[in-house]
Amino acid sequence: MNIITIRNVLIGILAVVLGSYALYAITQQAYGAITIDQNASVNLYRTYDFFASTTAVTGVVSTTILATTTSATSTNITAFTDSTFGRYVNGAFDITGAKKVTLYFTRGDKLGGGNTGTTTFKIQTTKDGTTWDDYNQLVQATSTTIANTAIQSTATIVAATSTLIYGMDLDYMSFKAIRCIVVEGVDGSHECAVSASF
Repeated sequence: MNIITIRNVLIGILAVVLGSYALYAITQQAYGAITIDQNASVNLYRTYDFFASTTAVTGVVSTTILATTTSATSTNITAFTDSTFGRYVNGAFDITGAKKVTLYFTRGDKLGGGNTGTTTFKIQTTKDGTTWDDYNQLVQATSTTIANTAIQSTATIVAATSTLIYGMDLDYMSFKAIRCIVVEGVDGSHECAVSASF
């Protein structure tokens, strides 16, 4: 072997090593990916009752029993397909593309058992339908401005038959869906509903 051949072999080996390293470096990079690509509703108004009594087997949703009498999370149900509209019901409300979302939190004695305690309501959001995060930007309907003092993370009703109305501040955020969490203090019936404009 002459010197030119040895040099060409070494250059070839060096090119393979450098090419392998470049390929390794490229494959170790973290690139973005579209995980959800979903059309949003337009020119639509929709409402949802989080704690409607349901029968998963028949897909029937009650229009009269819309409350829980215990602490509850709206997505802790057996998901089913609504036989009336053919919609998948899993205890979450899809707000993809919503411009305005209004929440209605109600406490009372609708189902019997007293009304002397407290009810604390909380909303959670999701970007993918799986991972849920607490939503801390509730704006009470009686607020005249969206200031830090008007923004709340929970709504609480104490020993009263009452409904509190809150809005979600969606000026800088968007979410796939929301769910409602109720923490009962002693007794009462607890309702959580939402309306959205798309």
